[in-house]
Amino acid sequence: MVSQTQTDINNASTALGQVGSNKYQGTQSNDVWNNIKAAADLIHQLQKIVNHKH
Repeated sequence: MVSQTQTDINNASTALGQVGSNKYQGTQSNDVWNNIKAAADLIHQLQKIVNHKH
């Protein structure tokens, strides 16, 4: 789960790097936000797991 979170963040970063300071083109906006959302969802799940262990 942690590695998938890192992959999602890396994918968002790659998409942002491709955009640079230009406007989003094609699916770039969705690529960035979908990966950020996926990472955030996984982080939320990880927090639940950690909190249940304490």
